Amino acid sequence: MTQVILAELAGSAAYGGGERYLELLFDRLDRGRYRAMLICPEPGPFVGRMKERGVETHLVHLAPLFNPVALWRLTRLLRRERVTILQTHGARANFYGRIAGRLASVPV
Repeated sequence: MTQVILAELAGSAAYGGGERYLELLFDRLDRGRYRAMLICPEPGPFVGRMKERGVETHLVHLAPLFNPVALWRLTRLLRRERVTILQTHGARANFYGRIAGRLASVPV
């Protein structure tokens, strides 16, 4: 069976309800079926917590206002890691994720 590469694009690196959801998701995913990674827009407490859990993490600075360089970096990461599915969390992540997903041919 082919492993699904799941990327979770967080809207921030702070810790709150959405981040708790992601913690639970990463803890319960079948590692045989899914290779899951976290993409965060900045370093922060959530990134540290996930690294401690052994979650693959990537930092891609996503400016609050549109930044073509950030979009290019996110698109390049999705292509390089051969992401199968991108899930976004928050307005900033939704904005960049939808465009990068389309450019990288990754369903969002």
